[in-house]
Amino acid sequence: MSDPNGRRKLMSSMRPYVEDFACEIVAEEMEIRRRNSILPGIAVFPDFIEKWTLDEDKDHSPFLTSILTTASQTERAKKYNKLKNPDKLVQVVTHQLLYQSSNRCMSFQAQFGLFLWSTGSARQTIDAAFRCGLSVSYDSILNLGQSLGLGCTMENALFVATEPHGLGYDNLNISTSIFVEQRGASGPAKVTSGTFGVLYGLRNANFDDMLIAPIMRRLSASTGLHFNRDIRPSSEHLGIFHDQLIITVIETLLIYNEGFDDVAKHPSVQHQPIRAIPVGYRTPQFATQASTIEELRTPEEMSKRDVFQLGFGLFHLCLNLVWAILHTYRGSINELGSLAYFFALMEKKRLSNDQPDYHSLLAALTQILHGRLVAGVRVFILQAVCGFEA
Repeated sequence: MSDPNGRRKLMSSMRPYVEDFACEIVAEEMEIRRRNSILPGIAVFPDFIEKWTLDEDKDHSPFLTSILTTASQTERAKKYNKLKNPDKLVQVVTHQLLYQSSNRCMSFQAQFGLFLWSTGSARQTIDAAFRCGLSVSYDSILNLGQSLGLGCTMENALFVATEPHGLGYDNLNISTSIFVEQRGASGPAKVTSGTFGVLYGLRNANFDDMLIAPIMRRLSASTGLHFNRDIRPSSEHLGIFHDQLIITVIETLLIYNEGFDDVAKHPSVQHQPIRAIPVGYRTPQFATQASTIEELRTPEEMSKRDVFQLGFGLFHLCLNLVWAILHTYRGSINELGSLAYFFALMEKKRLSNDQPDYHSLLAALTQILHGRLVAGVRVFILQAVCGFEA
């Protein structure tokens, strides 16, 4: 084999036998993978969505994986490329081959098809992916959605009956193709709106603490919130808040000053968790079946039900907070230091209305805060080192 000519002749003569031998090995591996990849009909349930991963059975076909990996990269790329890895691509191609050999081996196709549909892909796009072996058909995806909805209903009913839980709900808007020919007669409308809920397991909760009667008695006897008694933080809480603010300032300075990468990773400049959740703990989450009636329950209707203690989510808390900051400190463009002045300075033209986009406004406020912090620290350093006046 050390002689190039001899190697070439030997490889040429052995190639037909090696090819037949390789085909036999691949056929055996694919037979094993087919047995492990078959789904029982066009139906998937929440536990399958949660537990399935792309590389669930990659070790069942090592020979085929080796061949596809070799075909997907050059020797130079294999040696020097540290960012581009062909492993995921090889697994996707293998699942395409499985689906081609048996339409019951559709674990990847079911997941990817649901992803395409949930992100608003047109029917033609999904059907094109189906022809390429990347997805199940559009009609099959609609059936998958129904089975998922039924699965959520059954699973959540069992959870509600046995465990304390909280309920969060929000609007749902799904955009599909504008063409009726692509959606089909039984497909969803151009825009489908509705409401869906998510049940959350409550850590360390028990039913005795969630009885509504004692809560309502305390509510009826309450005299309202008092600042000094109920709102003013304790000395301990003020100390914790102060320490967290110091870390926030340090993080901001490290963003805009290079050469401190090692400092940024030091444990002493990290936010310290308060009432930390145990490592590895995940809050149980169970999505309920969506209702196509937008805002199925109004706040007025839910307020009449004693089983509900209403509260808005943290996102809406932040949303209203940044809007309140905007209306309080907007000022005018001629006022130095006003938000309107900074918006003009940063050329933020889309923040002039009463309720601008939350993410754009939050990014702008964060940028202003960073600028004020950096400028303030630089003035402090000049005063301390050079004796300059602010």
